[in-house]
Amino acid sequence: MYDLHIIGDQIVRELGQLIQEQIIVTNQQGMIKASTEPERVGSFHEGSLLAMRKKQILHMKQSEVEKLQGVRPGMVFPIIIQNEPIGVIGVTGDPKHISQYGMLVKRLAEMLISDFIHQRDHVQKEQFLAQLLQGMSEKEVRRGAKELKMEAAQLYRIVIVEDVLREWMHENVKKELFTAIHQGQYAILLPANQEVAFLYDWQQKVGIGGTYLLEQIKLSYEEAKTALLYCSNERLVVQESELTMELIVADITRERAMKFVSRVCGSLVKDTMLFEHMYLRIMTDWTLNELASYLHIHRNTLNYRLMKIEEKLGYKLTDVKGRANLYMSCLLIEKFQLYDFVQMHK
Repeated sequence: MYDLHIIGDQIVRELGQLIQEQIIVTNQQGMIKASTEPERVGSFHEGSLLAMRKKQILHMKQSEVEKLQGVRPGMVFPIIIQNEPIGVIGVTGDPKHISQYGMLVKRLAEMLISDFIHQRDHVQKEQFLAQLLQGMSEKEVRRGAKELKMEAAQLYRIVIVEDVLREWMHENVKKELFTAIHQGQYAILLPANQEVAFLYDWQQKVGIGGTYLLEQIKLSYEEAKTALLYCSNERLVVQESELTMELIVADITRERAMKFVSRVCGSLVKDTMLFEHMYLRIMTDWTLNELASYLHIHRNTLNYRLMKIEEKLGYKLTDVKGRANLYMSCLLIEKFQLYDFVQMHK
């Protein structure tokens, strides 16, 4: 469960800076995995088994040296993690001298190992989440969840946050599991029963998927990606469950989207300024005064331009069918970023 070969060398280095004595680290089988004397690595230390069995610090006196294999005078300190002895630190020398700093040696080692285990477990869980997002079989999911002590039968959801750094994630995501999916974009695994209100406090663009079992979590991931498409400066957090007409455009190809926009908007697509004004009129709930102020133009100028838009379209912006088609066009424009001005207003 715990490979002391990697962390053992670090323990020896760290302790070697504090004390002058020779140091060894053994695993649960009593084999020396790291030492200030490289020739001892791989040999058996019988005293370490006694220390682990008793879960006690033991003095290795001359009598023990004569009876036990691989033992030198000194002290052995069992490394206890979660009440389980996972190995031993041995320090060669006079036990009376060593006992003065013995507990410091033991606690430092346990602290280093606990940090190592925490980091290792986080990396393994992050890798597991990345695999879940790509899709795994039910058997693979259950095996992975069992190894990482995750509840496979519980419902979860995926949340995607955009335009953040890993440092920001570590600062704001304390307990939840997350993994990078693109540069500046992270997927977070949340239990279904966890409230999402805290996501609105982040002031970041966040897409939230629905709740599924772990083996189906890829579906939540796809939903979160769809929700993220419709995040904007006015609507930073979007839950997939809030989407309505947006769902219709989710599976449309870029080619078909361009064809639909061209058919609905006609010659208007060639006039970038009027096309942008139409987009803002359809996609915001601003009054004419608010829209004119946003565009830094006079209300009368805006009225004139809206009239020209209606002329090019061949129908009023208040026409129910026409407005529905325009709204669908704008959703497609947002999804595929068909025009540069879209990003300016998000």
